[in-house]
Amino acid sequence: MNRKDFILKSCVACTSMTLLSGFIESCTTVRFASGSLNDNGILVDLKEFDTKKDSKRTYVIVRNEALQFPICVYRLDDNNYSALLMQCTHQGA
Repeated sequence: MNRKDFILKSCVACTSMTLLSGFIESCTTVRFASGSLNDNGILVDLKEFDTKKDSKRTYVIVRNEALQFPICVYRLDDNNYSALLMQCTHQGA
């Protein structure tokens, strides 16, 4: 194998491993919470955003039997959150 082929194949292998490890790690950080429904909307315990590493999650996915679709709740800062209904606006899936 010549030097050019070796470098090309090495770079492809390293890039593939880096992308794969990042993908696998990102899948394990998703937190699913149940949340409770009330007259004003849905209530999510703030502890759901805590991690084992003394940091805060950026978002949690809320699933509840009464909801047809899950809700993604984003933590903007310590006092502000935003929610997104995870329903496709195009085909409703």
